[in-house]
Amino acid sequence: MPRRKPPSRAAAPSPLEALLLNAKQNPEEDTPRLILADWLEEQGEADRAEFIRLQCKSARRPEWDLWPRSPSEPDHYGGWDEGALEREKRAGELLARHRHLWLGPWLDHGTFWRGLVQVTLDPTTLAHRRDEWASVPHWPWVEGLKLQCPEDRRCLRLLEAVLPLVGGFTSLNLEYSQIGLGGASSTARDARFSRDPGGRLSARGVKNTGDFSISEQISRSRTRLLASSPHLSGLLSLNLDGVGLRGEGVRELAASPHLRGLRYLSLSGNHIGEKGATALAQSLNLRSLAVLDLDLTDLPDRAIQALADSTHFQDLRSLKLRSIVLETDAVRALGASPWAAQLIALDLSGSRMLDAGVQELAAAPRLGNLRWLDLSGAGAGPVGVRALAASPNVARLIALDLSWNRIGEEGAVALATSASLAGLRYLDLSGCRIGDRGAVALANSPHLRNLAELHVYATDASEGGSAALAQSFGESFSLCSPTSTVSVIPVG
Repeated sequence: MPRRKPPSRAAAPSPLEALLLNAKQNPEEDTPRLILADWLEEQGEADRAEFIRLQCKSARRPEWDLWPRSPSEPDHYGGWDEGALEREKRAGELLARHRHLWLGPWLDHGTFWRGLVQVTLDPTTLAHRRDEWASVPHWPWVEGLKLQCPEDRRCLRLLEAVLPLVGGFTSLNLEYSQIGLGGASSTARDARFSRDPGGRLSARGVKNTGDFSISEQISRSRTRLLASSPHLSGLLSLNLDGVGLRGEGVRELAASPHLRGLRYLSLSGNHIGEKGATALAQSLNLRSLAVLDLDLTDLPDRAIQALADSTHFQDLRSLKLRSIVLETDAVRALGASPWAAQLIALDLSGSRMLDAGVQELAAAPRLGNLRWLDLSGAGAGPVGVRALAASPNVARLIALDLSWNRIGEEGAVALATSASLAGLRYLDLSGCRIGDRGAVALANSPHLRNLAELHVYATDASEGGSAALAQSFGESFSLCSPTSTVSVIPVG
């Protein structure tokens, strides 16, 4: 009887591959990258080790900037200390010296973020170079993949073909790519659809179930193609901003078992509606989410209620609902949700919640752990700001954005006299019409001495009020300390 062959086993990762994977799996932490740099230096790659250390230091943000960023949307904050320019110059010299070696096949398509590679590809490049890239040794260095497909319907199929090659990447960015996840433009280009003489969209070979629109059927089927790929199982970050995703597409996404490790999900600019929000809220596969960005997603109150009622957002720390109109009941539901107590960053800018909504936020029973709160353009007035300033929910805040709310002098005085705001490091009151009385109150406040950054553009303050702010917090656009910037811009 022939002897059976033992099952094949995947080769154990090399020390370098293991270090790279650890760095990619902990994208917010410097330590794994610095350990990688130390190992590289021990192997004789001192330049690359130095490059990684320089980039890590340059990417550090102020302690009050708490909104998490994925490799798909890197921000460089190298201007926060005196050595920033020297670091950038030195990193540029190292990259110029080793660019061809370090980027290899990504020479025209790659950038670096904190020492690892972010690759941006288009359909033409994918189609012509996929076979060539199959065996290159540079893949373990790739942390993020961005696909740019403004008008090309081949994108999803090409993406499906390239995903097996990447192996170990943790960030996928498809923002604003016409990958056909839904929307009128992608639907109209599909071969199964045509327009009748009256201009109405009709389908050939697609059964209309009556449960959702034709475009939602397309959203569902094409999202299934993306979500069913087992090569997404290592993803930590997924950006689908503005891809035309609809409710049924979100349902397919939320049902994917390959996204159970996802920590960062951005769906900004998609019409996901109540159906999509409910799918997110009820998904057992998205329980690891720490960051959820739903800006500009056209969510009605019932969608907000569905999110608020979810018992699955057990790890959620940051929520963005920018430019979504929030009625008072929706704000109340958010503040009482089971997961609200663990939030540290909340963006409700442009929500038009008005004073009634801000008062609900101030009275919310579970928002006491917030460290970062954005209410810019929320329609707040002095009544709402006075309630907020007196709320225990602001006691742990280190960043507060109230810009472009008409809080007036009374609102500014309420902020200046609030002992609960003593921990603030960042405050934006641009466009708040605080006047001279408000400006002087802020300048004389004993509770705002820890501010490192204050923005008061368009204050309606006279030269006297602006001078009081400048004297208290620093000259216009000047550095009060190596880590403190105060901008005081009088209007008029």
